Amino acid sequence: MLKAAHHGSQTSSTTSFADAIDPEIVIISVGQNNSLGRPNEDVLGRLINETESDNLYRSDRNGSVEFVTDGQNLWVNTER
Repeated sequence: MLKAAHHGSQTSSTTSFADAIDPEIVIISVGQNNSLGRPNEDVLGRLINETESDNLYRSDRNGSVEFVTDGQNLWVNTER
């Protein structure tokens, strides 16, 4: 699991970093309609390539995101 750095800005989560981490799930904490244009489209593309779009969660779209585990399984609960 990866929490994308700096709200998914252009300089966060480089290709080499994402490849090294190889996350199955990514969360981006970002405000809705933010004036800085985050998350960056290139970063989104990189992270979707790593995880597929079904495993990329964004607080601006999903609201609060909760990860629950029993030590072997992982469940993701979202507000929306």
